[in-house]
Amino acid sequence: MNVIIEKFMCWGQEAGDSLDLALKKSPGRVVLLLGLAAFLYTRGYSLWTGVPLPGIHDEMSYWLAADTFAHGRLNNPVHPMWEHFETYHEMMQPSYMSKYPPANGLFLALGQIGGHPVFGVWLATALSVAALYLMLVRVLPGRMALGGTLLLGYTLINIPYFSNTYMGINVSFLGGCLFYLAVLDLLQNGFCKKAPWIPLALGLLIMANSRPFEGFIVALPVLTALAVWILYKHRSSIFGIFCSAWPGLGVLVAGLVLMGLYNYKATGHILKMPYSAYEEQYTSVPVFLFLPVRPEIHSSHPEMQKFEDAARSFFLQEKTRKWPQRFLDRVVGRPKMAAPAKTYFWIVPLLFVLGVWYCHSRWAWWSGGLIAWFFFCHSFTTWFNVQYLGVLFPLFFYLILRGTARFLDCEHAMPGWRKIACGLLVTAVVLMNFGFYFQMAKRLGNQSSFRKFREHRHQLELALGAQPGGSLVLVDYTPDHDVNQEWVYNQADIDQAPVVWARSMGQERDREIADYFKNRKLWKLHVGVDAETLVEAGKSN
Repeated sequence: MNVIIEKFMCWGQEAGDSLDLALKKSPGRVVLLLGLAAFLYTRGYSLWTGVPLPGIHDEMSYWLAADTFAHGRLNNPVHPMWEHFETYHEMMQPSYMSKYPPANGLFLALGQIGGHPVFGVWLATALSVAALYLMLVRVLPGRMALGGTLLLGYTLINIPYFSNTYMGINVSFLGGCLFYLAVLDLLQNGFCKKAPWIPLALGLLIMANSRPFEGFIVALPVLTALAVWILYKHRSSIFGIFCSAWPGLGVLVAGLVLMGLYNYKATGHILKMPYSAYEEQYTSVPVFLFLPVRPEIHSSHPEMQKFEDAARSFFLQEKTRKWPQRFLDRVVGRPKMAAPAKTYFWIVPLLFVLGVWYCHSRWAWWSGGLIAWFFFCHSFTTWFNVQYLGVLFPLFFYLILRGTARFLDCEHAMPGWRKIACGLLVTAVVLMNFGFYFQMAKRLGNQSSFRKFREHRHQLELALGAQPGGSLVLVDYTPDHDVNQEWVYNQADIDQAPVVWARSMGQERDREIADYFKNRKLWKLHVGVDAETLVEAGKSN
């Protein structure tokens, strides 16, 4: 029996070595196949669960950005009736535009040009999986990088929040992968003529235009350490490094110029982001907990005032909590998912800790330090959601695989530990996938009220858009209405949209907007907690 086991292990080692050699010979083909497979898998997943409809405030704002970019514009002019169109995460002054950075909107715009914004989600997911493999193969054997990409990368696709929404977490994930693989290349191969300066610049630009704060707190210590390393180890060749880096510097400068142009078109200032302009106008809650709360803002729309009051109350409550509580909430906070998948969040931290502790790799320690630094910085922010973790997921995956590889190494671990490590990893991933499939099947069988709201709004918009001349819908809400189910969102070109959604602001103001859109059929939508009433103007029902 021992002879058979030894022969089997030798055969496995030879097969693994052959696979590593094959992967080194044709890396481009492997990357292309992984990206294509991820695109098809994500497409199939979306078609199985249904092409996602936007409904979250953030998603609707990203759709506005996508529609604007798809029509060849960086912003939209202020509408004469703009007060009726005020809504969450979209600024109306000094231009009509999404408050969010443009990277995710650009991907969705590519999808819209191709037929539907969801194509942009599939494209970003495919590129992120391919970039994950390129990053992992720099620090792990080819077979481990490929297996890790297939196992963990496709597990990430199964998370609906990653590949089946328009939140853009896959875009920041892509930027993080490009940034890390470029840094790894520089550390391993030095500053040669083929140094990956362009991927480094692209990674920085994607992070800056998807998750600016998260990208900043990740890139700052890495770039600082890189600069110190150059000054102390390569001081004599700084000029040569600069000459080899000029393509990346050119891409970075061009990107910064475009960012400044985008800010200028949207806010009138090259250094003022739309996010800042929106926050100044619509909320008194600062981004960081150590900043003082701004003077209270009073909205002319009761439902938006209710949203602002809830945000202000949350900020004051969060500010009174002690720092260790906030830090632990950021680290161990779990997304809502099916019960079987929760096991993943106990097993993965174990492998993460073991990956740092038992690896004698400086990059492993750097990764662990970056993750700790990330959560430390975010413990001083008001808001923290799962989409903020996009730039960190590549580091999580690396440490999990590195820790597993360490235990699988015959020279550094006992057979019992290797079996436990393999069992933990496989069990975690299987439970993770099973949990997400179980959750999605449950959602498809028993639709949540929020999913029903999305579909109901979409079907109603299609029906009203088919009316000759288009429709104008004046929306008013009951005081107990759920602010997360918002109806008033419009296309980039409001006047040309088949359906215009507007907030009711009293008889006199409503008459003004009705006169402005006098060629449209006028409807009034009264939204309550469980039902909506749609009435054509001038009729009783």
